[in-house]
Amino acid sequence: MSKKKVAKLGLTAAVAATTFVAANPADAASVSQAEQAVKKAEQNAKGLVKFYSSEDLKVSAEFTASYNNVRKLISDAKAQLANYNGKDKSQLVAILASAENHQTAAARYIDAVGILNGKLVESTKAVSAYIKSQELNADTVAAYDTLSAEIKKAEGVIGKVRGAQIRKAFKDSFLLDAKLTREALIYEVSQYQLLNQINEKLKAEKVDLKEVQADFAKLDRLKERAVDIKKAGKELYPDRDDVYPTHTAIEQQLRKSEADAKEAYVAKLDAVVESVSAVNAKQVEIKFNKPVKKSTVIANNTTGALVAGSVSINRTVVATDNANKNITAALLGTLSEDGKTLTVTVDATSAEFLDGTYAVTVSDSVKTTAGEALKGFSGTFTTKDETKPEVTGVTYDTITGNVEVTVSEPLVAVPDVVRIDGQPVAAAGVSFEANKNQTKILFAKPASVDAGATKSIEISGAVDRAGNILTRYTGNVTFTNDAAAPQVESVTQLSSNKAKVVFSKSLPSATGAATVESALTALVNGQPVAAANITVTLDADDKSSRTAIVEFDTAYTAPNYFYGSDSSKTLTLAFAGDVITDVFGKKLDAVTKTVTMTKDVTGPKVVSVALADNKTDLEVTFDEEIAATGTVANIVLRKDGVALTTPATAVRKGTSKGDEKVLVITPAAADLVSGKLPKGEYSVRLESDAIKDAHTNKNSASTNIVSVTGETSKLTATTIANVGGTTPNEFEVTYSEDVATASALNLANYTLDGSALPAGTDIYFKAGQANKVVVIKLPKESINIGAQAGTNARLGVNGVQSKSGDKTVEAKSATVLVADNTAATVQSAQLVGSNVLKLTFNENIDNAFAIADLEIKSDAGTFTVSDTAATATKSGKDLVITFAPGTDNYATVVAGANLKVKTLDTGADTTDGLTGTLVDANGYAVKAGVQVNVSK
Repeated sequence: MSKKKVAKLGLTAAVAATTFVAANPADAASVSQAEQAVKKAEQNAKGLVKFYSSEDLKVSAEFTASYNNVRKLISDAKAQLANYNGKDKSQLVAILASAENHQTAAARYIDAVGILNGKLVESTKAVSAYIKSQELNADTVAAYDTLSAEIKKAEGVIGKVRGAQIRKAFKDSFLLDAKLTREALIYEVSQYQLLNQINEKLKAEKVDLKEVQADFAKLDRLKERAVDIKKAGKELYPDRDDVYPTHTAIEQQLRKSEADAKEAYVAKLDAVVESVSAVNAKQVEIKFNKPVKKSTVIANNTTGALVAGSVSINRTVVATDNANKNITAALLGTLSEDGKTLTVTVDATSAEFLDGTYAVTVSDSVKTTAGEALKGFSGTFTTKDETKPEVTGVTYDTITGNVEVTVSEPLVAVPDVVRIDGQPVAAAGVSFEANKNQTKILFAKPASVDAGATKSIEISGAVDRAGNILTRYTGNVTFTNDAAAPQVESVTQLSSNKAKVVFSKSLPSATGAATVESALTALVNGQPVAAANITVTLDADDKSSRTAIVEFDTAYTAPNYFYGSDSSKTLTLAFAGDVITDVFGKKLDAVTKTVTMTKDVTGPKVVSVALADNKTDLEVTFDEEIAATGTVANIVLRKDGVALTTPATAVRKGTSKGDEKVLVITPAAADLVSGKLPKGEYSVRLESDAIKDAHTNKNSASTNIVSVTGETSKLTATTIANVGGTTPNEFEVTYSEDVATASALNLANYTLDGSALPAGTDIYFKAGQANKVVVIKLPKESINIGAQAGTNARLGVNGVQSKSGDKTVEAKSATVLVADNTAATVQSAQLVGSNVLKLTFNENIDNAFAIADLEIKSDAGTFTVSDTAATATKSGKDLVITFAPGTDNYATVVAGANLKVKTLDTGADTTDGLTGTLVDANGYAVKAGVQVNVSK
């Protein structure tokens, strides 16, 4: 084709492309209109790019007008194309599609701006308001969920916006704030919802406690995760205060809700011992899942003596290297304020200490504060105290004038070195505080030290019972001094004849009461009271020593005291100046105080009636102090509506700590069963004058009801011992009544030294004593300690039920004998020279030996002994046998190839698989039938 033709063809194609030449004039007009509409839409659509590509993230009026115009132009163009049938229609459609893409991009930009400035902002503000007000409730959760939904919706819209840079701008400018606001509350909302779920589950009639326990574990993970995430978030945005802000009030709300949920959860559990562990060589901590009643575990609040039989601690294997590791001394206890931790101390004055494995039992006689019996516990702990004791605190007690040094565990004796300001404190003046288990050391402030001074203190030279040396302590102690003069803060009436005076500062405990009494002048309605009729004491319940009780007695007796016929009197207390001295030596200025005293004319009123801890007495608590004794003739006890014998006694429980308000009624012996009140509903009828208050006012008649569940007999393991008393590895457990076969013969209910019984243990009822005596026989190869005569171990029983099914045995453990029943095995043999054979075993061996216990053979034959002799010596796991060859074939056999030695079953019982003479270090026979090659 010529160049002219090519040029002409190209020109024609270009014209066709631009003018769309039609076959007739009508088609030409149509093409012109369609073309114009499409090109106009395309041109205007391209004008939207500058708007939807902008990072200012705004929709201006110009943007809106342009968008609306493009939308109309595209609509018009579509209408023109709808009736157009030209060959190039597809090309026009493609051009218009490009315009529509621009329109769509603009629309998505506009949508993103709209949603981010609309509901997302509103939702973010709503949640922020709850964060600011520290409110977390159902409305907060609803707002949080709405925000989450809006964030999800916004993410979808932003994801459709054209251009990665523009999408990032949207996320950074709008979505980030919303997400950070949600994140600020995400873990709190999660915990709130989980706690609500837990509480709902706990309200159900049937509760899956394992499921609830798993929920609490999930809650713990949430809390831990929250700490980590919030820390990382703050590091990521160090300049933003709104990133994971502190939710003080919400956190308090959640923790209270958690505590309430756990309390409800624990209430549904059996009362149990959660753990037992040694604190040091003298002390053991027993933790309960519920608070226990102090009087059921501690018999003496002063000394800490435990209730008999409540707790026992025994070494599982009696120590022979040091008898002080065997615990026989008294056990003393202190109970934590929440009642959930009992710290048991092996009498600190004894030389005994904890070292090794110990069996612990806690009886079901221990009760919770709600009266629930603790599930009997039997377990073990192992300890070896290698931790040095430390001084944990040094303070100066302004009331006693003593320096108090607290140490981390009981010491054997007070420290040898105690220095204040470099000067030694006389050893005679250093002592342990009574009933503190030798963990608190006292000494008086040295006379050379001025009040108000701060002095250095050094303490060293002491050990704990395990021999660990006290870490040397150096520090400072301030001998506090207060320059302000003491004041009388208040004077109030305590009772008809007692007033309470509270001072602003502590008074010396030894002399304070006498000093106040000497400084006091009292007037009743202006008339002086003789000093002989006034007694002042310091309130024993006020540990700060700031409260004095002024009692009017002697000439003033109940019920009228100084009132005469009046119902009230004005009491004036005048304190002389410069007489009353506080612990800092500062004196009280003269001061006068008045108080109106009102005569008590009302008798004591019953607050409650309960069965005493001893299960015998009934305790009636009143609203005020009562007289020392009641009148039993005016007390009527009825059981299930039937009158009982007149009570034996009715006496006040004590004189302080609330006991002065409690009347203890002991029923007549004839109405008790085994010394206890039997089951029933008891009414306590107090006729008028059954008891008086401290001012001789009589009680009014009243009747109160108390239910007694009764003292039922307990299921106990009365004896735990070896069969026949001495047969090792065979035990008998005798129960106080018939027990259920399934539980009594369940090996899981027994432990040996705190661990499960060995697999293969035989267990059955003793012949003729079914359901009463259980026999337990340990299998062979289960024990690898102890001589054949037996060594001590601890057999425990727990969980066995009575045959009637209404009782569970009290946890108990006792010492039994076990002996090695695991045969030693020969592992290798070596011929040393021609006449010395060394056998090596898997454990220490004895030197007992007989040639008959071994078969020695080689390719030259089997050794048949006639006059060859042998002697053996032991060395740990090695047995060295020296032969003295005779005329038999010993020399021939050992010289032969493939020399072997085999242990033989040569005992009295030739079927037991054990040697007759060869024994291990514990005296138990060696395993027979084991053959090894002899190396030369």
